[in-house]
Amino acid sequence: MMLENLLESLTALVLPVGVRVSGCVVENDSRDSQRELVTRYDNRLSWPLAYCQEPHIGIPQARNRLLDHAQQLGATALILVDDDEEVTSDWLQALCTMAASRQWQAVIQGRVISRVQNPRQQHYERFFQRKPRSSGESLRYCASNNTLVPMAEVQRLGLRFDEQLREVGGEDTVFFSAARRAGIPLLYCQEAVVTEVVPPSRANLRWLSQRKFRVGLMLGGGVLADKPRNLLRSLAYGLRALVGLLPLLWWLLRRRRERAVRQWLTVCRDAGRLMGYFRVRVRPYQRVDGY
Repeated sequence: MMLENLLESLTALVLPVGVRVSGCVVENDSRDSQRELVTRYDNRLSWPLAYCQEPHIGIPQARNRLLDHAQQLGATALILVDDDEEVTSDWLQALCTMAASRQWQAVIQGRVISRVQNPRQQHYERFFQRKPRSSGESLRYCASNNTLVPMAEVQRLGLRFDEQLREVGGEDTVFFSAARRAGIPLLYCQEAVVTEVVPPSRANLRWLSQRKFRVGLMLGGGVLADKPRNLLRSLAYGLRALVGLLPLLWWLLRRRRERAVRQWLTVCRDAGRLMGYFRVRVRPYQRVDGY
């Protein structure tokens, strides 16, 4: 079970000096099937681990439940991780060290390393890896899987995850783009590492293509503070997607599989940028994937 693997990795966590830690698992379901598991690890960990339930189905609903929980505790920061991830022992130290150096007023995103679960799909693993970055590098946007959120800034600005994006996704990109627009720095921390497990249902070209297209839809829809919707720019991306089919054909003819896949994914993203201008949306989260 992925959640149990995450909780097990937390047992080896080295706690930062002078930082009081508590955790919370939000089960996004009307049933409390994970309560017993969380209670078991609450007894094992040296810091409290709470169980919360969010019966309204949706990832933004669950994330807002975490924001509410952190606010009730009077937390300085909230660190978001997904249930399909595992943390390294010095992960928390790295995040807190960088956050403290910024007076706990910046969003800090750590490094995510993807590992394909099925050995037969190992050749897809390289396409899940994120772009290498340096610690302290500023980000235009970020996701919520391994991210520290400064609660005082979030409360001051009244930021929430958009629950209307429950079926569409991308609410974390919208959330952190709004934070950046309001002047909160988004910074990268290379040393704060988590490992993400990629299930067989995602380690394939179809899922990768759909994800790239969805990213393009968000970017073309003007989510980013410095890239509002622009018809000419969107048309240029559409043209680039069309022209990009030529090098795709070239790499296919030369049997260069990796180059062909990367070119195809670029075409998907550029096509999404074009369609995003016209407010096209897909709904990948209509069906709940997992518990």
